[in-house]
Amino acid sequence: MIKWTIKLVRPDDSGEYYSQTVSFGGDYSQEYGNVYVHPDRKSKSPIQDSLSKSFSLALKGKSTQVRQTSTPMPLMRLDSQPRLFDMGGFPVVLSKTSSQYSLNGKTMTLKRISDILARLTYKSIFEKDKGVMMKYLLKLQNMPENISYVLENRFPYFFYEDFNRIDVFMNVIQIGEDECAIEIADGVWGNISFGNLNTMCNFYIHGKKRGNWKYLSPQELFRRTVGHEPLDSDVKVMINFLKQNRQKDIVERRAAELMKELSEQYPNRIKITEEKGRAVMFVRGNGFDWKLIESTYKSEIQQVTTMVWQPMMESKEEDGEVEMTYSEPLWRGPICIDNMARGSSVGDQFVARALALLNDSMTVKIVNTIRRYLTADENKFRIDWNEV
Repeated sequence: MIKWTIKLVRPDDSGEYYSQTVSFGGDYSQEYGNVYVHPDRKSKSPIQDSLSKSFSLALKGKSTQVRQTSTPMPLMRLDSQPRLFDMGGFPVVLSKTSSQYSLNGKTMTLKRISDILARLTYKSIFEKDKGVMMKYLLKLQNMPENISYVLENRFPYFFYEDFNRIDVFMNVIQIGEDECAIEIADGVWGNISFGNLNTMCNFYIHGKKRGNWKYLSPQELFRRTVGHEPLDSDVKVMINFLKQNRQKDIVERRAAELMKELSEQYPNRIKITEEKGRAVMFVRGNGFDWKLIESTYKSEIQQVTTMVWQPMMESKEEDGEVEMTYSEPLWRGPICIDNMARGSSVGDQFVARALALLNDSMTVKIVNTIRRYLTADENKFRIDWNEV
């Protein structure tokens, strides 16, 4: 048996980890040590995808690192002999016959098994009830990773109109053991099997061009999911509906609603204004006052500028002694605070930072880039909230 400790690097600057001890059964005994897994910031699911890739490489018998800063996971060599893989006391059975992989006797692709092991490992860090873990495993076994994703996040679809690409989100619900429904127009739902929806996801989410569920026009999507040829009026209604559900518009609209809800929930601690056509959010933290501004020059991971109300430290020498004094406070920054993953909207980044800064006593401990801008003790310098 080989045993090691997976250390998932937390998505902050604390330098801390989520840890879980795992083991893989074999005809030998070895203590491997620590395996450090860093989030993949280019992914939609940074922790899940990075951990899944680590498992995939280990099951393939490759020690290549997922990232240069990650540690290779020990190889888990599989054959027809069932081997136990244990996560903090919750075991599953892995095996491989020829080129086919199995988890608890159920044949699956290597990627799906890797995804399941990643989700189970992460959940086992926080969940100790074996009954809950078993129900979670059964759910994962019966539902492909892609299906879980679109049920939680909606299905990203695109089509072309007058040579312009239009990206939209579509609602998806599960209506059977292995069947879903997609809302293709207002009140119009088309049925699709897990298998076909999974193939669509592989193209529209991951860019894989296998199968014949790619580059579907609205007409073809209607025909395949509803089951009959659409009328011209059906297509017109469908396209207008899809245009109202553009990805960017939906994300920004929901983010704007979240910003408004946050200011209503904390009226004495959050205010939203505008400066030179850019959104501005003032946040009264536990110890400091903060100003968030929509950046002029945006990057995918930093579209909001963060500033703090603090004085500059000034030194004055008198009679051979150096005395430190404060200047008048001002908005100091910009402070570099990046998103872990790419693709978050401006509104989402406002909300994420505001929620973190409401509890700034904790945030300044885990985000290293903030500390050098804090020159005074908590609550020593505050803005006039009524003048904001």
